[in-house]
Amino acid sequence: MSTLIEQIFQELVTDLGIDTLQPNEDGHCTLMVDETILLGIELDPKRERLILTSLVGSLSSQQGIKQLSSLMQFNKALYKELNMSLSLETHTASIVLTYSVDAGLCSVFDLESALSCFISQTEKCRHLLESTQEDSVPKTSMLNAAICV
Repeated sequence: MSTLIEQIFQELVTDLGIDTLQPNEDGHCTLMVDETILLGIELDPKRERLILTSLVGSLSSQQGIKQLSSLMQFNKALYKELNMSLSLETHTASIVLTYSVDAGLCSVFDLESALSCFISQTEKCRHLLESTQEDSVPKTSMLNAAICV
């Protein structure tokens, strides 16, 4: 018997025309978007959640502290406004964006919107990481105006 998140996820991949996307036995799968963004997708049936992750980029060896400072300032707004979070994988110095979507409160349309919003925010976080300047401070205007679940 499928859980709610598994059912909604199957409807989503059907709607998107990617029926071949199937989670492994642990509920994980990956999806390449526009040949530039690799999304990690995890189905968490116990908590009825879909957890999305993406690699934003790596910290520069010369600008790492400045980049990390800008990203962490942006992270607060990102979490407050969109319930997304940035983290640092210390062993690779990589920045990862994570979004946990509660399936109990959403439809397939909501899940599609959440996926679209997440992809857009990944691109914006990448731009922020790449364009960090000495005196620049991240603006909350970089947050996606789309309503996310």
